Amino acid sequence: MPWEESPAMNCDIDTWRTFFGECFWWHKWPNETTSELQELRKKSKTSGRSIADILIRYPEKYQAFVDPLRPLYVEELLRLHIIDSADVLILLLKHSQYLPKTVEGMRTGAVTWIAYQDKYAAEMEEACFTVLARQLTRGERPKGYCECDNLVSAFTQWFQALIDYSETGSQALESLASQPYLLTCDYMGTLAITLLGNTRMQDYFRTPGQKNGPFRNVLNNFLPLLTQFGPSQISAQLRTYANSYSLADVRADGTMVFSEQQIQEAVADVPAVSTRAGFYVYLNALLLASPFTDDQTILNYLYARSSCDIQAMAVDLVVGSLDVLANARSRNESVQSIALAHAYLVNKVPILLLAMAPSIFAPLTIDFCIQQAVSRATNPYALSPSSTSRQTVPDAFLRACVLHQLLTEASAQTLNGGQPIAALPRGGKYIKEQLILQCATNSQRIEDLIAEIESTQGNAGAITGCVVEVLQNLCAAKETMSLRNICNALSRRPKTLDCIFLFTSPVALLQPLCQILDTWTHDEDQSEFQPPYEEFAAILLLVFTVKHRYAIKNAEIGLSGNSSFMATLLDDFATSKSMDQLTEVERANLGKWVQGLYATDEQGETVGINDDTMSHCNPQDFYRLVPTLFEQSVLACRTGVLTTKILKGGLEFLVEPFLLPSLIGGLCWLIKHLYEDHQDLDVLIQILHMLISPTSMSGDAQAMHNTIVAIVLKPLQQSLGDVQRRQPGRQDVAQILSSLEPHMSNSHLIFSPKTELDQWSVAHEGGICQAVRDALRQLLAWSTTTGTTPTNYTHRLLTTAVRLEGAHKVLEAVAEEIALQTEENNASAAVDIAANLLCAPTPEHAPYHTAYNMALDDRRGKRLSLRDALKHVTADSTKLLERETLQAEALIRLNRKVDTLLTGPSMPLAMPLDNLRDDSLVQDINLGGAKMPAVSLTLDPANAIRPETVAEFAAAMDQSMAMVDMSGMTGLTETGPLSLDQGGSFFAPNNELSLALDAAATTRAGTLMEFAPVTDDAALQSMEDDIFAGIDFDEDMSFN
Repeated sequence: MPWEESPAMNCDIDTWRTFFGECFWWHKWPNETTSELQELRKKSKTSGRSIADILIRYPEKYQAFVDPLRPLYVEELLRLHIIDSADVLILLLKHSQYLPKTVEGMRTGAVTWIAYQDKYAAEMEEACFTVLARQLTRGERPKGYCECDNLVSAFTQWFQALIDYSETGSQALESLASQPYLLTCDYMGTLAITLLGNTRMQDYFRTPGQKNGPFRNVLNNFLPLLTQFGPSQISAQLRTYANSYSLADVRADGTMVFSEQQIQEAVADVPAVSTRAGFYVYLNALLLASPFTDDQTILNYLYARSSCDIQAMAVDLVVGSLDVLANARSRNESVQSIALAHAYLVNKVPILLLAMAPSIFAPLTIDFCIQQAVSRATNPYALSPSSTSRQTVPDAFLRACVLHQLLTEASAQTLNGGQPIAALPRGGKYIKEQLILQCATNSQRIEDLIAEIESTQGNAGAITGCVVEVLQNLCAAKETMSLRNICNALSRRPKTLDCIFLFTSPVALLQPLCQILDTWTHDEDQSEFQPPYEEFAAILLLVFTVKHRYAIKNAEIGLSGNSSFMATLLDDFATSKSMDQLTEVERANLGKWVQGLYATDEQGETVGINDDTMSHCNPQDFYRLVPTLFEQSVLACRTGVLTTKILKGGLEFLVEPFLLPSLIGGLCWLIKHLYEDHQDLDVLIQILHMLISPTSMSGDAQAMHNTIVAIVLKPLQQSLGDVQRRQPGRQDVAQILSSLEPHMSNSHLIFSPKTELDQWSVAHEGGICQAVRDALRQLLAWSTTTGTTPTNYTHRLLTTAVRLEGAHKVLEAVAEEIALQTEENNASAAVDIAANLLCAPTPEHAPYHTAYNMALDDRRGKRLSLRDALKHVTADSTKLLERETLQAEALIRLNRKVDTLLTGPSMPLAMPLDNLRDDSLVQDINLGGAKMPAVSLTLDPANAIRPETVAEFAAAMDQSMAMVDMSGMTGLTETGPLSLDQGGSFFAPNNELSLALDAAATTRAGTLMEFAPVTDDAALQSMEDDIFAGIDFDEDMSFN
């Protein structure tokens, strides 16, 4: 221990003990013995610490109080430099009650705490602390670097002892707030303040190479104790010192090393504001990234923005929603984007207002909040669609508010310019449970409800809850025929899907469907095989549609790993296999599909796919084979084994509804193959033209086909554009590109198209990062101007900028703009808008509720977001200090604001959101005294399957199966690496075709199936039965 001395240093300690004993006996004052003390010090070899120990330790003879002369002699010895201040502190700790001591009778090493039987130690500490504080304040101590170093060490030991005692020593006292402990904490806090204010100590802390971290850390750990037991002014002042630059580590070159906390404390806050543009950009991003919205997340965000002001929350929500809709219309966004903003206003906002209503107390009412918001909104009555319909957008919103009992009809009429609002829906407010019962007794009802989701009735939430639960129950009951109709109805309506995901999550909708597809049962003995294939196709297409439209990953729909069929297919559905990679079963299945697609009759026409083809191959195996089937078909055509006419005729069978989703894998294989040079470009273009623009197709098949083209649209346009650049004179490529244009309206754009990028490049000389700065400046100008229409804004600007330039470069642009606005006294508003830009949902941070709390890297990959970049920059104190002052302050304030918005308090709710269905909750809402009929509230409909209802539901559905067959639309996944393996062709080289159609055929003695090249239509006419003339699938086969 630091206070232990060697025997040589204490050889004449008895002389000092005798001297002090005589002084105390005769009551000599210290100034009377100055010369004697100096003379004795010259002759003595005793260390200063041992001399001080004589004065500080408890006397051997019982003494009830501290002799007043003892602390005076301590002060005199300090003045004469016989002892130093660190000696005093260390000895006080040695004899204090705050160190563990061994007690007789206990095992060796056992530790306990012994409280002094009197107040001697506490009184001695108080007296010596006062002496030390006086010495430090006057600047008489410390005298040199060594004493400074010893003082810091002594303080560190004291703080740690008090901390340890607070954790284990409370058993020795009735309370940690006992008088001795409380006073000691106060004294140490006060003494630490004088230490940190001492000029010599400040120079010591700034010494090059000085490591102040351990002292700073233990001081920060001691501060909570001082805050708990000591006066607030002492703890506050000491905390200021602890977080100041003076305790930073110092490098060898004299520069100081600051911690993140110290830098944060050094930057003062600017006044907090909540700008109108803040929630405007947040909601723009929310509806752009994907409409997966969790009610609690949005409410918590609004709660943090409004500083827990419920009235401000309600007003901001309505105003922001109207602003976003006005912006979408003024920008001439796509029909789907406008419809989504409209659906959010009419269907989602009233439900969020319902959650706020119980927290608004008289004299305020939710009615008043809505009136206030509409009066502030951007020309709400100018938002009417240009149609002869009586309904306007504000009218639809007001009607939904009346439906949910948020407004009285009189208030709604007043807000509608004195005109009566449109009549409420004939069925009133829907209740999810009642809708489920209706669907159980009338199978057509579910499709009627799906058709109603896009309407402006305000009932989309209840309908969504019904649809999701019905779908889950059908999955549990394996009612695939009914599932086919529902999936077709959903996949053909992209706007309906957008609205559905305002109220549910992908995992709730898709996980049961994926489970059905993973466990699909294929019965080879059944009488018909086309209906099961059609049911499988409808379900699979809906999964593809949602996955593509919202760019979600497997983990977000409850799929993990690659063990299941769906996890494997969704990750890689367009990679072909070489013949060597195929199993015997796969080779046999491939042979069956080749025969089914390309077999011809005597006139050379393909005869079509029969049940024999599908009976031996379940749908799962078929979709795994699709890329390989396309690869082998193209290779056969290129080598002359198949004619183009036969190839196109065979592939036309894939546009039948029961096989249509296979075009996703096939087209994606073709798209990738277009980038490669295999001398088969003409064949590929002809196939693409036939598959993109079929000659004839039924209505249901056309709807499914539109959905599939939307899935592959973007990569197909890119690959054809590459072909057009390589061969600009090809008119067939231009025709295909032209045929794709009508499908562009079905796209859900998260990133900017090339035309939008070109506009930004022309308008902003500094590139897209300058466009971000200009947008921030325009949003700021709009926020400071009242009564104007929303500034032109799309969050695609930010997502595209991050994708092209990287998060760090975009963050630099934002920080530079905030610094510029700080110079113009607009720091508060600039920080608020920029913080909302960073907090806004992105494809990597979509705020939807899911039972799977996946890490960001697992869900979306490792792309750095703006939030991640901000945390990284502000955590690196060295680089932060290298920046210009205003930029560093901007980043720190921005980080602080982002943390406030994302980690603020959760909004208290009257009851959990999933349980807000009690009529009494709505009846208690204060609507200004108006009497309104009771109505059940359905908020954020629950999506869980209730097993006890599955059997009952399935039985009811069996009684009414006359459901209309519908077709699908929308979706995409990324294509994997595709290549044409000619070395392992199913259509063998040298015009030989190796058909492994079944296990028996593959084991026959080395028989190769020869396929004569087809050169003209006349030769085709001479072939018997099918294109593979002479094939006998039960005997050895050859083609002549």
